[in-house]
Amino acid sequence: MGPAKMPFIKAFGFIFCFTLTQAASALTLNGIASYEHLRKEFYIAALYLIEPINQPDTILANNQSKRMAIKGTTKRWTPRRWSRMWQIDIAINNPFASDDELTHQLMMFTGFLQEPLTAGDEIIIEYLAPKGTSISINNIKIMQTASDQLFNYLLNVWIGKLPPSGEFKRRILTASNDPHSQDLKRRFNGINYTNARSQLISSWIRTRQEAKLAALKAQSDALAKALAQQEQATALKLALEKQARQATKKVVVAKPKLVKTYITPKKTIKKKKLTKQKKIASVKVVSKTTSKTQIDAQDRYYLDLYRWELRREIRSAIRYPPWAQRFGQKGVVAMTFTVNRQAQVSKLIHEDN
Repeated sequence: MGPAKMPFIKAFGFIFCFTLTQAASALTLNGIASYEHLRKEFYIAALYLIEPINQPDTILANNQSKRMAIKGTTKRWTPRRWSRMWQIDIAINNPFASDDELTHQLMMFTGFLQEPLTAGDEIIIEYLAPKGTSISINNIKIMQTASDQLFNYLLNVWIGKLPPSGEFKRRILTASNDPHSQDLKRRFNGINYTNARSQLISSWIRTRQEAKLAALKAQSDALAKALAQQEQATALKLALEKQARQATKKVVVAKPKLVKTYITPKKTIKKKKLTKQKKIASVKVVSKTTSKTQIDAQDRYYLDLYRWELRREIRSAIRYPPWAQRFGQKGVVAMTFTVNRQAQVSKLIHEDN
């Protein structure tokens, strides 16, 4: 019976792989655009779908396979800038994720790099229905999830409410054949990674796995050490208790006789000392007139007091952004404003440094 099943299993596996390959190859280019940050191009982005769709909500709700392709064009994309750019774009284009698993996935993606990316590196973010989302760098898979939730959060960076630019979003959502799109396609197809870059990504994964195993071993060793110390402490405690019981049986302490040693003191009446009556100090008459120096000092005092109260109220109104808190981001926001006598705020200006 065993040998009869083998051809069926092999055939089924062949058909299954062929179906996945067909589904992946059936994706067509929906749009292509250039991602720029501070007037510097970092990568060329391409979105692939089963069929062209120009509505963001429809793309996100579609449970068919879809793919985001990123090909680096910058000479140096540092891990810090990679992390910061993705985290900011994710935060401003997505609702706060209360799902800890999704947050962990986003943090893993934004914090994966160990060394800078270079021109030619390729990142593929793909949702393959119904398997889930996979992310690879230079054809080396770095993570896999069971749904399209991670894919949609990353895709919102391109087609959300605050994309890199209106032009970027328009080109990703609509296939165009103008000279700029033709140039982007030509450049996109000409960008390729090397085998050395793939091996580098593999080394990052090995390093992470080794670090994880080392952390688990250290945790196991610490636990074993703590248990051994606890066992030693328990054994020592039992030994001391045993010695104390044995010593109590051998030693008989005679009760001492009570001897009255306390003598009641005689009561003595203290005489009150006569004190001389103190003279009442004369009260100096304060001048009703206030000098200009005193008035200026009072004004400075009340101004400092007002500023202190204003700073206290501002600090109490500060709310740390949830996404920044999850991603561990810190920063300074500078604002200028005017407050009138009725404590009304106006001319609120954000100073973007």
